[in-house]
This record gives sequence, C-alpha cells and structure tokens, in this order.
Amino acid sequence: MYKTNSLFLASFLHCAGEVKFQGTETQGENNEKMFFLFEPEEKASKIATDFFNSKTTADPFALFQSYRALKDMIFENQRNRK
Repeated sequence: MYKTNSLFLASFLHCAGEVKFQGTETQGENNEKMFFLFEPEEKASKIATDFFNSKTTADPFALFQSYRALKDMIFENQRNRK
C-alpha cells in the first residue's frame, strides 16, 4: 500500500487512473494527520517519482476534481474531530 499525506501528490495519483484509491488513514494523538492510500504500491511509487521529477502531465479538469474530492475528505475529518 502506497501512502502519502501530500494533497497535491494524492490528487495527481487519484486523477491519473493508473492506481486505485483505497481510502484514508489518520495518525497522531488526535488523528490530525491524514494519509491517502493507493495500490498497487510499486506503480504509485513510480508515478510519485515521476511527479516529483516533473515528468508527468494531467488533465487540469480531472486534477482539480480529484483535489476537491480529497480536500473535502480532509475537512470532513477535521469536523469529526471537534
């Protein structure tokens, strides 16, 4: 399982369509840190490396849709902690 707490990377992985989003995991004393989970790990890791080396492209509309969906998960988690 590949996990990241980077919203930007998670958004890219989510919209790329080459890996499957498996959900989220929280950590920390108050579950304040959220990780996004993807499979297969090897493929997600390769895409992440390409992402950080600026060797990727994405459809802007799909990327922003993914960003909004994952951001909503973060805010929902924050609301549930209060």
